[in-house]
Amino acid sequence: MSPSYKPIVAIFGSNGTLGKPILDSLTSSEFSSRFQLPIRVITRSKEGKQDSAAIKYYEASVDDTSSFKDVLDGTSVFVSLVGHAVDGKAILSIIKAAPSLKVYIPSQFGSDLDNTGYLPIPAFTGKTAHSVAAREQNPGLKVVDIYNSFFIAPGAWLYEIVGHVGIDPESKTATIRGDPAFKFNVSSFPDIANTVAVVASTPPATLKDTIKVYSDSVTQEDVISKWEQSHDVKLERKYVSAEDTLAEAKAKLADGFNFKDFFFYLQTFLSQGEGKGLAYHADNDRELLNPDESLWKWTKF
Repeated sequence: MSPSYKPIVAIFGSNGTLGKPILDSLTSSEFSSRFQLPIRVITRSKEGKQDSAAIKYYEASVDDTSSFKDVLDGTSVFVSLVGHAVDGKAILSIIKAAPSLKVYIPSQFGSDLDNTGYLPIPAFTGKTAHSVAAREQNPGLKVVDIYNSFFIAPGAWLYEIVGHVGIDPESKTATIRGDPAFKFNVSSFPDIANTVAVVASTPPATLKDTIKVYSDSVTQEDVISKWEQSHDVKLERKYVSAEDTLAEAKAKLADGFNFKDFFFYLQTFLSQGEGKGLAYHADNDRELLNPDESLWKWTKF
């Protein structure tokens, strides 16, 4: 990070899953000195929200893209945490009308979509298309996609929300797809938030288009065993090969995308192994962002 580079950051979608962790990180003792405070937070309504030295709230809505003018005036970094499947065109208009922007971090958090072309799921291809469009319409803007594979969060992702590793609590079964010993990547919310803080505080000229991070690497069996222990339940294992899983996914997708199959498609990515969307042990940016864990310790599952 350049000591002379202290950007103004605006966050859109702070009420979502990543909103609070990212705000906590940006305003933490570790990272706050890297930014011009206050962090600008965009919300539909400021009711019940209190400005502080670290955070200032602005009212704006994608229903009226001109409402973003004040908050983005002078803003250097725009972080979107909203789903652009609904608001993508509006967000493209918003960033196009903000000449001071130098960096845009879209809501890409999740699978490494650059390497999932073998299964083109509309819900995902729309995310990559959004980033492509943002780069094409704003040649001087650095668009940085952050990939972090699966979320982990005690009480929620991969602890209680476990459909993407084939656990079916009702039938007391767990379907393991692909190599049972294969380790895929997972990331905690604090680690993702710290990644955003580092990216947002890095001079645009030195940023990559894609940043890949992860907190830990686990097998499907690791997740299943932890769930069994916490619920005092024994699950029957079923095994399906990576080849059969991909064939089944393509057959489902041929009949049109159905959101009820969302977790199944994620497990399909998982089953395909290294470099196929949910595992990138050989190609990631952990050391670039957090060398020798000098800024923080990566979370263990």
